[in-house]
Amino acid sequence: MIKIRFRKNLLYLFIYYIASFINFSVLSSIFYTKFILEPIKICIYLYPVENIIGGIIVYLYQRNSVKKKEEIKYFGLDLVHNHKNVVNDGIFKKIILIFIASYFNYYNIIVSLFYYVDYIPLSMDLRISSIQLIASALICAISFDFKFKKHHKLSLIVISIFLFLSICHDMFYIAYYKYKNIRIPIFQYFISLYYYIGFSFNNCIEKYLVDADYMNPFLILMIEGIFQLIFSLFIPIWKNPFDIFKDKKITENFTLFIILFILFALFQIVVNIYRIYCNVIYSPMARSLIDYFLNPFVNIYFYFEEKIFFNNVAYFIVTEIFCCVMSFFGCVFNEYIVLYCYGLEFETQDEIAERACVRENERPINQSEMKIIDDNESINSNDDRNNKIAISNTIVSVGTYHINI
Repeated sequence: MIKIRFRKNLLYLFIYYIASFINFSVLSSIFYTKFILEPIKICIYLYPVENIIGGIIVYLYQRNSVKKKEEIKYFGLDLVHNHKNVVNDGIFKKIILIFIASYFNYYNIIVSLFYYVDYIPLSMDLRISSIQLIASALICAISFDFKFKKHHKLSLIVISIFLFLSICHDMFYIAYYKYKNIRIPIFQYFISLYYYIGFSFNNCIEKYLVDADYMNPFLILMIEGIFQLIFSLFIPIWKNPFDIFKDKKITENFTLFIILFILFALFQIVVNIYRIYCNVIYSPMARSLIDYFLNPFVNIYFYFEEKIFFNNVAYFIVTEIFCCVMSFFGCVFNEYIVLYCYGLEFETQDEIAERACVRENERPINQSEMKIIDDNESINSNDDRNNKIAISNTIVSVGTYHINI
């Protein structure tokens, strides 16, 4: 039996995905196609500024709401920790961790701007994004003492197998139809895998800083932006990035350019805010789910609209099967889908909670307790009330746990 347990807070992940889709697929496509054929190098400076602006806006909003003793309606976080569980790392260690997280995040932007040319189709690149689940799970297991349950192990094994098969399948077709050489797609896949693994390190570090060091995530985002702005000053650029404003296409449609540019920047700020917010309220494994969960639908769009499956029906069908399997077991890992077979449901959080409730509500009563209850029924009401209170305070042992009933 299969149970689907999607929760309401998944809305944040979908907002993050929709904002990313609009920014990178819609606005970027219009922006680059109409004005510039190559990626805008000014984004090297724009992205850090967007992180700083997004982080400081939400951070100041939260502080202002707290000062006025108002409820934080948007991006509110329950950061009340048990101080015994707070690590309290030193300032130097926190700065180093934020510096490393900034590097991994900024590295991905540099790769997307300078390297992501048409070596492999976008659909292929998106399909290997499930490596984030594997990488994040291993990082959490090593660094955060994350315990793999039975359904976790099965999901990781299945996703790893199908990810490997998907890469081999893609490389065969792209080498046969496009390059007649397997070295180019192999190198591109290596860069793409490193790209997504970098995201995993960034997510896990941010999660650690919030959960263990009790840092505000939007303060982290703002500091990351400052580090990234410093990184940008050391990137060698062979062409002045601001020369694009002198381009004839831009000068002739300057108003449209400014509107698209502002929309592009605003949506990127939204993406950055929701990315780190989702990374806090979910685990890094759950946050990465949205990056590959919709791949089966993306494949259908690319097949019928973009025609990037080499017009090969067999290739499309096999690819769709791979994506459906990886999306399905990504949901199994994060317990949005629970499989009731071979004990896979036994260690899921909802089942553990249900068993705890059952054990508490179905407490066994021995014969001596039953006799006391029967005797109490024949005594006056005051004695009856006192005896029942005494019984209700009995400590019942259930396995190795002691429950106060």
